[in-house]
Amino acid sequence: MSSKSLYFLAWRTLPFIPASVINLLKKIVVRYIFKKDSKAVKRMRSNYQIFHPDIDHSKLNEMVKKGIDSYLRYWIETFTLNSWSKEKILNSVTPINEEILNQALAKDKGVLVAITHSANWDLAGAYYTLKRSPIKTVAEVLEPRELFEKFVAYRESLGMEIFPLEPKTLVKLMNRAREKHIIALLADRDLTINGVKVFLAGMETSMPSGPALIAIETGAPLLTANIYYLEQGIAVDFSPEIEIPSEGTREEKVQIVTQKIADRFTKNIGSHTHDWHMMQKVWLEK
Repeated sequence: MSSKSLYFLAWRTLPFIPASVINLLKKIVVRYIFKKDSKAVKRMRSNYQIFHPDIDHSKLNEMVKKGIDSYLRYWIETFTLNSWSKEKILNSVTPINEEILNQALAKDKGVLVAITHSANWDLAGAYYTLKRSPIKTVAEVLEPRELFEKFVAYRESLGMEIFPLEPKTLVKLMNRAREKHIIALLADRDLTINGVKVFLAGMETSMPSGPALIAIETGAPLLTANIYYLEQGIAVDFSPEIEIPSEGTREEKVQIVTQKIADRFTKNIGSHTHDWHMMQKVWLEK
């Protein structure tokens, strides 16, 4: 069975399987994936170790097991989230420091929120779509195209507006910022050829320029948020607005602002590493 077929089967069946059965199966699959120690798991382990260079082998393995569990939890929620009631979505998110978001919204210029691939960012988007207004975000264009369209339809069913990751999307997002919307952008891994060289956890990597560029060009406040799992639901912890330099070229400002985002991400991922679902290459020399 192809991966596309597995995704579609999961969307059709998981909403009808009891949670107790799903949790039991998840435990079995976590053990299997950890024992198999695939290339993806090895990459997760090496990524995690960069944030915890002095961690011993056994503790690192425990963190990886928790990371696999968190990753599977995300996918289980992905395949069931659009069947949740509004009440369940609203009761599954705990905002922290939400006054920072309120202060940014009060400026009436739209708001940008840079986030990492941690816990369930779709649940956070669904929550703020219900509480505020439809969140605007970007999705990587997957192959086959049918699978990409399914993910777009899934997120649109949660009320969000989704743009494909392509060059003209940046202009569309700037327009949405000027229209005073909330834009949430995954920004911990660059998938373009125009990334900004920064240091994440002390090592050089490339991160997308989009959040900084949009903030610089539109004046929309730029925040970061740390999303991580709780025993029930997720926390969304906002950090203060990132100051945009008043002097320098646009390129220099983008560099400074993107490094500030990377510094926030270093702290956020370091504090809840096992909820960071990163099984891909991130750093340039690692």
